[in-house]
Amino acid sequence: MKIALIRGPDLNPFEMQSFEPIKDDFELVGFTTRRPNYEVSKLDFSIVYLPSPADYGRGIPKFSNILNRVLTDHRYMIGLEDRLKGFDVAHTAETFTAYTQQALAAKRKGWVKKVVVTVWENIPFAQEGVRGRREFKQRTLSEADKFLAVSQKAKESLILEGADPEKIEVIMMGIDLARFNKFSYNEVFQNRDVSKGKTGSKKILFVGRIEYQKGIYDLIAAVAMLPEVELIIVGDGPEKKQVLELVRRLKIDNRVEMKKVSYEQMPSIYQEGEVFVLPSVPTPHWQEQFGMVLIEAMASGAPVISTFSGSIPEVVGQAAILVPPGDPWKLKGEIERLINHPQARKSLSQLGQERAKLIFDRFKVAEKIKEFYRRLEDD
Repeated sequence: MKIALIRGPDLNPFEMQSFEPIKDDFELVGFTTRRPNYEVSKLDFSIVYLPSPADYGRGIPKFSNILNRVLTDHRYMIGLEDRLKGFDVAHTAETFTAYTQQALAAKRKGWVKKVVVTVWENIPFAQEGVRGRREFKQRTLSEADKFLAVSQKAKESLILEGADPEKIEVIMMGIDLARFNKFSYNEVFQNRDVSKGKTGSKKILFVGRIEYQKGIYDLIAAVAMLPEVELIIVGDGPEKKQVLELVRRLKIDNRVEMKKVSYEQMPSIYQEGEVFVLPSVPTPHWQEQFGMVLIEAMASGAPVISTFSGSIPEVVGQAAILVPPGDPWKLKGEIERLINHPQARKSLSQLGQERAKLIFDRFKVAEKIKEFYRRLEDD
């Protein structure tokens, strides 16, 4: 079976690591733009690069929003329909993307047999404020053959929007445990217990984009109230300058370190903090859809604190401490409790690693995806 994995500029190795193990069972071909948002050249299957409006205007604030007003979705890929001739499955992402509409158009022409749509969006009727996207979504809900929801919340959102429940299957994505799960929780705990910051303080870790919805401001406020804690921020984003200004204003410059590292370095990064914190905050238009960093942190044995936001409770189960989003005082209290109670950290470390092995091993996930495709082939 020949399968087109279509993600436009958002084709990425993090999602695709759950597909790579089945490359010998199916002919996989990735479709992206000429200037993708992620490094995809090392993916273990062939890649097709197509021109797209998404290739232009990078670095220009809100340029994509301007394009979306004109095009409904700027991730249109020139020549995609024609390149799908002979494929059995066009597997796209999200109901409102232009390339999903292109896959459906190719299906109508008989150029591709079936269309599958992966759905991360977990807010019902989201994206409908952009002209034309409601129509895009309704067409997809009606014409797509199957939906692969990455969370139960995404499935429930699809059903609220009118999708046939019989068309939806939930498969969470996985990670390469061999990369992150290198130590037992006893070894991880021992390593972290002797790891101290430059002031002798305990260190906590944040990994993600530096922007409001990731809860970075709440985390900075919590750290300011914890003089015995240092914070490592790994990532970049549009609000980096504002975050640094807040750090200076709160006079905690000597306790906050901000850095960017390669993905290859991440396994060692997750060993640097006694606690990993992702304090996501929902907005009217977004809530945490999955949180791959949560899985990586759990697999690495990092005790996790996060929030009741979006699909986070599904991802972490009982293997993390969850606090209300937007509450830096509650966040501060849970960080303080964990750093002062080694046994609680050790217990969370064990629970996280066990959950990662049970649910998020990419090879186990790949088997589920393979079975999904086999059933699709038999329909």
